[in-house]
Amino acid sequence: MDQELIKFIEEYLGKGSTEEEIRSVLMKVGGWTPQDLDDAFSAVDPSLNKPVQPPVYIDTKNKRLPQASVIDPKKIEGVVASGPASIIKSSEPVIVPQVVQEKKELLGIYNLFLNTFSVYKENIKNFSIIQFINFVLYLLSYFAYIFLFVYLVVLIMSASSGLLANNLILSIIVSIIVMVLCIWLIWFIYGWPVAATLYLIKNRDKKVGIADSFKATYKKATAVSKTLLLTSIVVALGVYLLIIPSIIFAVWFTFSMFSVVFDDVSEGKALSFSKNLVKGYFYPVLARIISLLLFAFVLDLIISLPLSLVENSIALGIVGSAYLVFIYPFIMIYYSLIYEQLKKIKGTN
Repeated sequence: MDQELIKFIEEYLGKGSTEEEIRSVLMKVGGWTPQDLDDAFSAVDPSLNKPVQPPVYIDTKNKRLPQASVIDPKKIEGVVASGPASIIKSSEPVIVPQVVQEKKELLGIYNLFLNTFSVYKENIKNFSIIQFINFVLYLLSYFAYIFLFVYLVVLIMSASSGLLANNLILSIIVSIIVMVLCIWLIWFIYGWPVAATLYLIKNRDKKVGIADSFKATYKKATAVSKTLLLTSIVVALGVYLLIIPSIIFAVWFTFSMFSVVFDDVSEGKALSFSKNLVKGYFYPVLARIISLLLFAFVLDLIISLPLSLVENSIALGIVGSAYLVFIYPFIMIYYSLIYEQLKKIKGTN
């Protein structure tokens, strides 16, 4: 075994060069065979004697890669294998060729829609039930809020006309407190089914039930609502600046709500988490958002055109509500799949 070769390998491993870099130089410049290098690396460290990805050579005269490991050719003179030594006469340091990884792409839009339909079809019953529960609870809390608001207005008008004096202040205070609670309840009711839906999507392979989804996410309901409110405020501010900033903010923070449920990110960090996730994939994400909007627009058009001939407002309301019950889970699945793809590409924890 050539001791100079072993010393050379040990020296540059200690300097931080990778096995692939050292092999590249020794085979290209030194003339060593893969078997010679396997034996040498095995002598240095048995764990290094394993198949190595073939190096991608780059013309160092015309192109140099930034931050490449530089190995002095003079160091190789003493470890040149039998053969012509003229290939190392150059005094120019050898730029070690490195494999340039191509940027991974998101799943195509067509396949994304296919996967969304597949997930939706497998869990359509649970998704629809959650949205129906959401719809019913929202209506109940909304009507309770309207009733209390009207009641409070009646109290104030009665007081101003002198018809009511006893316990007026107490009644008004109680009404306001109950109204505030109703507002919080509406907020909570909105966030809880959303969190349950996302939890169901996240654990779709585990066949999680509806009750389990609600039970696992009741603590995240307010966090989801706060994150959604914060995102809406930021995007709305972008609208006041100009339409372009609002589009940028909308794309950056699209996945903030998803990160709260999928990765337990706090509402305070959800926006920055989403922005970092989208970084480098702004236009692909924007293209998929636009594709979903076009799909929803065409679907709404197909449904609304026949209904425009119907003059019954109650029937229109029922059909419209049913449409939302079925389309909302589809939208959540679509965005969730993009979120999962970005996470997989970036390896974000």
